[in-house]
Amino acid sequence: MANIPAASAPSIVNNLHAPEVFADTCIGLLLQDGNIHFTFCSLRSDYQVGVQMPANLVVTARLVMPVARAEELQQFLARFIADTKAGTIAPGSPRTLN
Repeated sequence: MANIPAASAPSIVNNLHAPEVFADTCIGLLLQDGNIHFTFCSLRSDYQVGVQMPANLVVTARLVMPVARAEELQQFLARFIADTKAGTIAPGSPRTLN
């Protein structure tokens, strides 16, 4: 029987064409089949001539993650925000989960 090496963590591939999305807020969550569906929105105004309309929340992105990965994201964000507030990392310094 051949020796099979243990799997290593996958490497990160930087895709320069990956979409980058801005959101003002996450307005909704849905748990379905072990995945959390996030719905993100941004505030947008209607600038039609002669129309005075209030700003609207417009869906800008949807993200679906397995619950376990969403929990990792929550912990990662909590540490990142705490470190940023404590001044232990400089603004603009990237961090990875690995």
